[in-house]
Parts: sequence; C-alpha cells; structure tokens
Amino acid sequence: MEGYIRLWRSLADSPVWTCSTANQKVVLITILLHVRWDSILWDVLGKEFTIGPGEMFTSIRKLADMAGVTQRVVRTALDRFESVNFLTRKVTHQGMLISVVNWGKYQGLRGSGDTPSDTKKTRRGHTHDTPKPKKDTTIRKKVPQESKEGKKVRNIYSEISTFAGSNDELKTALTDWADMRKKLRKPLTERALNLNLKKLHEMTNGNERMMIEIVNQSVMNSWQGFFPVKKQAAFTSKMEETAKMFEEINRRRGIDDSEPEDFNAADFPF
Repeated sequence: MEGYIRLWRSLADSPVWTCSTANQKVVLITILLHVRWDSILWDVLGKEFTIGPGEMFTSIRKLADMAGVTQRVVRTALDRFESVNFLTRKVTHQGMLISVVNWGKYQGLRGSGDTPSDTKKTRRGHTHDTPKPKKDTTIRKKVPQESKEGKKVRNIYSEISTFAGSNDELKTALTDWADMRKKLRKPLTERALNLNLKKLHEMTNGNERMMIEIVNQSVMNSWQGFFPVKKQAAFTSKMEETAKMFEEINRRRGIDDSEPEDFNAADFPF
C-alpha cells in the first residue's frame, strides 16, 4: 500500500477519539488507512458496484485481523463510530460497505493548492488533475450571519449531543450542566467541554449510568467540573454508631429482666 492520508490534530480533541478506548482507536486508524482514495468497480458474486473514495468493502473478521483486535472490539467500535456520525455502513450477506462521513473534507479534497493533483508521486492511479471549479455567478440574497457567540453555543450543544448518542437522559444531564455553567457566568468553551467529557469518560470507563450520576451531582452542587460520587462516610459512621447503641440497649434489657432494680436510665447515652 502506497501514499498517505491526512490525520488532523483536531481529531485529538474530538469525542470520536477522546472517548474511545485504545482498541477502538486502533480500529479507527485501520479504517482510515484502508478506505479507498479513488473509485473502483467491485464484484461480489457476479454483482458489480462501485466503491467510492472514503469507502471500503470488508467484514468483521477481516477488519479484526487487519487491526489486530477481536471481532467483538470491532463490532463495539463500529457501533460507536456510527452513533457519533463518523461513518455509515451497509451490511450484506457477503460483507459490509463502510463509508467515512466527510472523507473528502478530512483529506482536503475541496480546498485549493494542496489537492490530489499536487501529490502525484504518492497517489498512483491518478491520470489527470482535479478540474478547477467553475466560478459561481449566481446572485444570492444576503443571509444574516450567525454571531460568533451563537455559533460557539451551538457547537457546545452539538458536541454534547454527539457524546451522549442515543442516551437522552445523559444528554439532558449534560445540557443542564452546561446551562448551569452559563448561569454561573462560567460558560464552557469547546476545549473545556471536550476536556471535561474526556475526564468523565475516564472516571466511569464509559459507564453511562455512572456518567449520569456524576453529572447530576455537579448540577446539584453547582460544580464547574466532574468528580466521583463519594459515599457519605459520616452518615455511614453514624449508622454504625447507632447500631452499636441498640446492641447495648438489648444487652442491658436482658439484664433488666432478671434484675430490674439495677436498671438506671441515666446509664444510657441518649
């Protein structure tokens, strides 16, 4: 296999990377390395179809072998990547077609200057340069642009939605926490959100029920960050102390049944 792919540093701050396990990250990189750069005609049991850029036709077993992980890890990784809209997949009896969403955007195919035609030596199989787009002469009405603050807020809630996936309870808890931060005049930045989400995932090892408890704890206490849910040690100690008192009462009552004259209420600590 020749050539290269672009791996943007911004991926390190994205939930698709920060909230994935080490094995899931291996699967992610393996997919990026093996999807097609250009279109190819594929044949499965006599039926032809085209595999386009950013796509690959494979199977759970084959992908597991390429990544060096178990098939269970691959299934879990694909479920997660699909839930955060990183990829889509079509499953057939002969295998599955994986499509990386926004592949062209990630590889800079729509930009200018550094296009596939500028890197012929690493992309064999390209026989002509990418055609230049025609100048758009369409007259369009001016649309009011969204303010930077509005765009920032929209991105925050979009990241929360992506992180929570289909878990509406987790999404609601995180949204309440973000709203609480805003009321405290400590609004979240995208980087602060991603760092907190990464910490939340690491503390719970991906357990969404524990995540909900931790986030709700921060909302109730107006905490700006996330902290483990701690047992009430003082309450537990008090309960143990109370239990010992009742044991003492029962012991003394046993003595009182045989010698009632020795009973003295002042001996009890309450």
